[in-house]
Amino acid sequence: MIKNCSLYLPVDKPALKSLYPNGKTDGSLFKAATWFEYESAVGPVRLTLQHEDLARHLQGFAAFVAQLPNRGKSRAEAQSLIKATKAAIGVTLPGPVELESVVIQSVMHIARQFGGFMFIADSIMLPDGRFLVGPMAQDEESDVDAVPERRKVDPENYKHQGNVEGVDPARVAQRERIYRLLAERGFRCARSLPLYRSDDGLDRLRPIEQIAARLLALNAVFLWVSAPEDVAPAGRVQAFVERNALHAHLTEDERAMLALPRAEANAAHANTIGWRLENMWALAWILGFEPAPPFFQGQIPGEITRKMIVEFLPHLDAANDQFLSTVHPRTAHQVGELEDLYYCTHNAVRSAQMGGDSIPQYFHPVRDGGAIHERRHALTWAMSPGVEWDDTDLST
Repeated sequence: MIKNCSLYLPVDKPALKSLYPNGKTDGSLFKAATWFEYESAVGPVRLTLQHEDLARHLQGFAAFVAQLPNRGKSRAEAQSLIKATKAAIGVTLPGPVELESVVIQSVMHIARQFGGFMFIADSIMLPDGRFLVGPMAQDEESDVDAVPERRKVDPENYKHQGNVEGVDPARVAQRERIYRLLAERGFRCARSLPLYRSDDGLDRLRPIEQIAARLLALNAVFLWVSAPEDVAPAGRVQAFVERNALHAHLTEDERAMLALPRAEANAAHANTIGWRLENMWALAWILGFEPAPPFFQGQIPGEITRKMIVEFLPHLDAANDQFLSTVHPRTAHQVGELEDLYYCTHNAVRSAQMGGDSIPQYFHPVRDGGAIHERRHALTWAMSPGVEWDDTDLST
């Protein structure tokens, strides 16, 4: 969990009111502002605007970067960014939040608009979400596509350690198999996680019609934000949404994206819309798409994106009923088993994001861990009939 962060901007007086018009400040016509505060989805975010000794602070920051183990090219780029800094802004968050939270995204919005960067988790995070240097940065010498071979593990070392009284032995066996699968790939989760996440211990899949509609709604938002006009014309995307009544299957934030003029939607959300593809991969798999998203693989490969959008999903002139007639949904048991695997993987990822040694070296805790979070969100939502997307229980 993230408790604090800082912004570094190449402008000394960022026009924060232009981004958050309802924000509050102690500045006036006769007084330079020392703080600015705006409301996020979970509470106020306060920005401390005036650093007492910026030059000395930046000198110390540059010294910190110089001793990092990251490659020289990354460190040199970081030093250039620090040298260009004219404002160092302390950020007070409403409380501990996850790296992929809407609060962090709201702060990153400031960095994007003013061409700066964020210092978070002892690492420099660029406006596109990449980490440049620090413990969260990808090792430039590593092969980001490399997935080590499965290693042998002793099943006796991966027994469930929680209460199994009254639990179906098949459920215990399934969970212990998951523990072994994770260990074979270098993941370590708690072995006392609850075996059931429903009171009666049954796996229930929400109606396939809802899953299909959610998938098509996400596809419409993704195309609206990221696809060029000649690939997905605005009129066809809008007609697709209306024809299939997809507004009802979008979150409030997603409806707001669709309400933006297309160029504005792209400018504001192009850097983060890719996370919706991870949701879509899991939902498409439930409806019969192959392959299943592997828990040990990070962000969705481009070939899977192309196959899913171009070959599996319907064209923009189609209707949801037509799409439903072509799918071959998985059973509640099949979806529940994959959801349980992602539930345990998510536990390992969250432990790593808080500094634990619980994921393999090649697996990035934020970039790849974010993919796990989003796929798990889709799977858990699908196994939670009657629960709204934003109310999905993602605890581990």
